[in-house]
Amino acid sequence: MFADGNGVRELDYETDILSRIGWRDFSPEKVASRIPDNAQAAEGQLQRIWLRRRSTEPEHLSTEYIGANDEVLAFDPAHAVRMILDIVPNPFVGREIVGCLLTALRERGFNDVHLGRLARLITEELRKGLDTYRNVTAETIFKRDVESGRIQFRLRIDGENWEMPRAVETAEPEGSRQILGRTGGPLQKSLFSPVYENEFNSDEREIAVYLDGESALVWWHRNVARRQYGIQGWKKAKIYPDFIFAVHQQEDKTDRITILETKGDQLDNNIDTDYKRQLLVFLSENFCWENARPVGKLEMLQKDGDTVHCELVLMNEWKSRLPEFFRESSVTRDIT
Repeated sequence: MFADGNGVRELDYETDILSRIGWRDFSPEKVASRIPDNAQAAEGQLQRIWLRRRSTEPEHLSTEYIGANDEVLAFDPAHAVRMILDIVPNPFVGREIVGCLLTALRERGFNDVHLGRLARLITEELRKGLDTYRNVTAETIFKRDVESGRIQFRLRIDGENWEMPRAVETAEPEGSRQILGRTGGPLQKSLFSPVYENEFNSDEREIAVYLDGESALVWWHRNVARRQYGIQGWKKAKIYPDFIFAVHQQEDKTDRITILETKGDQLDNNIDTDYKRQLLVFLSENFCWENARPVGKLEMLQKDGDTVHCELVLMNEWKSRLPEFFRESSVTRDIT
């Protein structure tokens, strides 16, 4: 949520984060310094292409080399601005950035011919630099707003929370094979039933069976990416966790809802995985509820006192990590 004046509304990435990036503070000197003056440029040549016809052969294309293309390419600033508009939304600011980059390159000794030959490389490096600046600046804005309370992660007490859907669609025909639990029967604690086997991959099926078999688990739900629950961070794309489940803890503690994001082993140290891990760690370290002090986990207090925390778990470690979520739990609660 975003605290806007006297009210609180849903966080809008474009309005609340992206629009506040100061693009005029971007310095293209670093981009200019990364472009080598001896970089190889794409070479062009002239060829003649025609359709050859012979009575003894089927028609086919023939080519003939004519010579090198001596056309002198020119760096087009307007084209470069169009190429960065998806990052820098203001074309006038974009033109200033391109102009500063050209000035920096000319100071290094790049002439018009050199700029024209390396136009594609220059534009690609500029996009990389702008994307890095956007991510770093957006992260700074996001973290500062979380710490100041402008961006808030909580379940609202005014009834305007995100709600779990009351039904989910399936393409599986009635009577399709269901996932079976440890006892050999259908899974019992999913928020939606039946739970069809073909709608889960093998890893998800194992996790679902494990969760369903825990006596302290109250309910679980497999979240559908881009259609159900998502977490907005400092990058535009939301995080859509794979599972959401509720655990009954010891009698002196409130129940806990866990938002679980899983990643394949091959994605460990992947840029996207690192971002998600950093986001969840940051939220865990900085969340507080109204006048409460920050806590060690990302916890969002509901109206009834339940808590919520997020975790990112690699597939190769879920069997050792998931038991941690149930270790402090009580198993004496009746589930109705």
